[in-house]
Amino acid sequence: MTTPHQTLNQNQRIGLLTGAILATIMSLLDATAVNVSLPYISGGLSGTPDTVTWVIIIYTLGASLVTPISAAVCQRYGIKTVFLTAIIIFGISSVLCGFASSLSMLIITRAIQGLSGGFLSPVGETIILSQFEGKKRPKGMAIYGICLMLGPVCGPVLGGIITEYLSWSWVFYINIPICLITVYLISSNLKSAPL
Repeated sequence: MTTPHQTLNQNQRIGLLTGAILATIMSLLDATAVNVSLPYISGGLSGTPDTVTWVIIIYTLGASLVTPISAAVCQRYGIKTVFLTAIIIFGISSVLCGFASSLSMLIITRAIQGLSGGFLSPVGETIILSQFEGKKRPKGMAIYGICLMLGPVCGPVLGGIITEYLSWSWVFYINIPICLITVYLISSNLKSAPL
């Protein structure tokens, strides 16, 4: 019986690793980059400091709700389907966050973004574990783990630069090219694997 990782060559594994890293970094980056933009969001959408913090809280709550059930959802619908769906919903909700004309709309779209973002890290890790075998698995996980540290570190810096030179909306729009690249990498490199 063949296992999923036996159907992939080295280039496909690298593509999958890159896609999983990009998706996870994107969700972590978004969680921290928005923190810097809160004063601008508050001013742009006429929110108080107390109400604007819900932009962060609701994202964290959404991600926390779905992370524990991600394994069950993947078993029911398949790893590839769940991962691609989560990335697409994350991208769409990012656009809606950028277009938000009120704080209420931003909080609702951030909740959707958090729910989809909560799937990205555990499912990305599952893809790496299922597609890397033997000695390649620790190496793949090490690269994945090291790259994940970039999200929380770079998020506030990137968020500050984007907000300062563009606007707070671009903190969300920056996710669109990352989503497109990730969807391409995952869909093209997992097409032959039975996930």
